Amino acid sequence: MSSHQQEIDAAATSIMPRDWKPQANWSHYLTFLTFGIIFLLVIVPFVISKIRQRSWKEEDSLIDVSGSPSKLDVFLTCFDPAANFRVFLPEGRNEGNLRSFHGARFIMIFWILVGHEYLTAYSLARNPSDAGTVSASGPFAWIVGGLFGVDAFFFIGGFFSAYIFGQRMGDTEFGPKEYVMVFIHRVLRFLPSLAATLFFMWKVVPFLGGGPVWPRFVADLDERCGANWWRDLLFIDNLGPSPLLDKMCVGWGWYISCDIQSFLFIPLLLAALQRRPRIGKLLVCATLAVSLLYTLIFASIRHYPALGTGMEETDFFQIFYYVPWARIPPYLIGILYAVWYASPKSETIIKVRKSRLLTTATHIVGAAIMYWLVVVVRPVLADRKAFNDVQNVLYLTFSHSLFVVGLAIFLAPGLLGSDFVNNLLGNRVFEALGKLSFGIYLVHLMMIPWRMFSTCLLYTSDAADDLLCVDLGGRRII
Repeated sequence: MSSHQQEIDAAATSIMPRDWKPQANWSHYLTFLTFGIIFLLVIVPFVISKIRQRSWKEEDSLIDVSGSPSKLDVFLTCFDPAANFRVFLPEGRNEGNLRSFHGARFIMIFWILVGHEYLTAYSLARNPSDAGTVSASGPFAWIVGGLFGVDAFFFIGGFFSAYIFGQRMGDTEFGPKEYVMVFIHRVLRFLPSLAATLFFMWKVVPFLGGGPVWPRFVADLDERCGANWWRDLLFIDNLGPSPLLDKMCVGWGWYISCDIQSFLFIPLLLAALQRRPRIGKLLVCATLAVSLLYTLIFASIRHYPALGTGMEETDFFQIFYYVPWARIPPYLIGILYAVWYASPKSETIIKVRKSRLLTTATHIVGAAIMYWLVVVVRPVLADRKAFNDVQNVLYLTFSHSLFVVGLAIFLAPGLLGSDFVNNLLGNRVFEALGKLSFGIYLVHLMMIPWRMFSTCLLYTSDAADDLLCVDLGGRRII
């Protein structure tokens, strides 16, 4: 029986003391102090700017532009709410044909959020007949399909890694020093936000909720983070045996760790593409083939079903789902996509760009590939044995890569020139929302358990099909 199921059963039979409170120690107080200082650093620039300015309309910058800004001014400007808010607003920059990535990022993070919301709630269901009915329904395929959103982000990350690398490095020689600096820059992009999320969830969230199963949720959180917080901050939380992976502190941080681990190797491929394009392409394709072969072999040996759902009792996550050598194909396809985007276009591609019929057909083909990959596994959701071994192996091996290929085809007309999809996905609303995608990813699986385990827990019982709710006092509400 899973820990979630044990919590649900306990909720129906036990009452949480009304005076229960999590115990605070020095680490909690240090965390409170740290976040308090950060909060003050946000407030102080606002107060100073109000003192210096009669109106935000006259001058919306903290720094006194009439002279050289002091180091304190520069430091405080980093926390200036007005300056940081402008980062998320449409900047009016000429991003050319890449604007559609804004909308793609937001749609994919929204898909991931909805998928995690429903899959988390689904994991709390205790009535087998109800669970089977839900999983066999058509809409549930789209819930599980949200897992493809992670592949989309790997693909987008690979595209922009290659695109920006090519723009910034140019003809610059890429040696060990440049490699170290590129890797450190990648780590520093993720580490502060990840650390803030980890310690806020571990040390602050326990004081923000309450409910019949909240003490057990807090105890489980403290156990997991107390033992493994350092693995998250070293970006190795996705590696290890299954029992260790079940105790990850920031369970959704495996994506970041996978990205960082992939980036140990990615700059070398990008440098090869920069110096010897043909050899670089060959190396990228060879790496892609090796990764797919790895998945093909282990999927054949282990007899995994087409989807990872219901695989908690196996080593599926240890061998396939969390590790970079199995998840890197979308990243590599993104790199090849950037190479294609930066290369001179043939006359055939130019004709496609000029033809509204062909661009529309290209959008339809890309969307059809993504749609088919989502709905084709509906039988597996109802019966894990619906696919034979060959179908399971082929889907596990190629579905993640094919999905981002479909996404690449769908976005291609927009990258070739402005069209209705590029204009839609690149509008100002999607530009602002797309910039929030990483922040949404960091906090969403902190908010979902907080909501589900706090105050009132809904679940189906083993003994009956009725929906029960246990409130803060342990009383059952039907």
